[in-house]
Amino acid sequence: MTTETELQQAADLFPPLRDKCAIRLVSRLNVAREQTRVQKESEGFLKDLVSFFTGESARRQNQINASLTDVVGQTVEDLSLVMESLANNSRTLGLVHDELRNIQNHTEVIGLEVLNLKDRVTELDARVTERFAILTEAVERVDFRVRAAHHLDRVIWRWKGGALAGLPILLRCYSVYEDLWWGDFGFYIQRFPGKDADQLLSDLRLRIASCLAETVEALPRERLPRDDWFAGSTGGHQKVAPVLSHSVALLSDWAESVKAPYVSMVCEALPQDSESLVVPHLFSAERLGREFTREFFVDRMAV
Repeated sequence: MTTETELQQAADLFPPLRDKCAIRLVSRLNVAREQTRVQKESEGFLKDLVSFFTGESARRQNQINASLTDVVGQTVEDLSLVMESLANNSRTLGLVHDELRNIQNHTEVIGLEVLNLKDRVTELDARVTERFAILTEAVERVDFRVRAAHHLDRVIWRWKGGALAGLPILLRCYSVYEDLWWGDFGFYIQRFPGKDADQLLSDLRLRIASCLAETVEALPRERLPRDDWFAGSTGGHQKVAPVLSHSVALLSDWAESVKAPYVSMVCEALPQDSESLVVPHLFSAERLGREFTREFFVDRMAV
């Protein structure tokens, strides 16, 4: 079982874990009939995350009851607690809002024949809808592009300030991109495609290449061996703690090796595991910035 200290480290290094946790929970409601998979998942890393974010130090039960109603009820309860701890993140609230509305329109999918359970889902939907409406009204009054640019500044300075020093170089890069995709930057790129969005993505590519090159003390176009990009602060291949590997695996479940080979390579945590991927053995910081930007903000957006 993952310890609270390990989960705290994962949450510090990968801020979007809380958002991903909420999305996974609401998605689980739409596939509640797959009881075997849900039961196994609930006893794994996702359950540890839910307990961590909701402040529950011990598991509510050793094994989820086989009853479909119990599975859905537990998920609704977990989702309610996780949503209470979420910031007003536009992407996450929007996704949860849409999923809950879909559930409300197709209640037979999760068997809401129990009145009490239906009331709990309705209550959760009302709270999320209210927060989403407040968020929508607020963001309409601000300059979306300024917020996106400020978000980019924050994550870059977070890297430069050493907040990600506990990760291998490529995982630092991955952490930054996940942070951007889930926040104001990703929201702007998706909501307002066009010239300004393209300029922000160009800035992102250049700044990531600069950070990577500075970290490995090389020129942006200088190609280095794959292993060098998995090194830590002191050089040499850095071992990744299991809780961090689980965190990356949970966040990256969207990535396919054919469409997102560079993200898939990083998610394997060990470079020797990526031999089958279409990734060269030598590549530069400039190429990494270009490929990561494409995989996150072109291919992932299209998923």
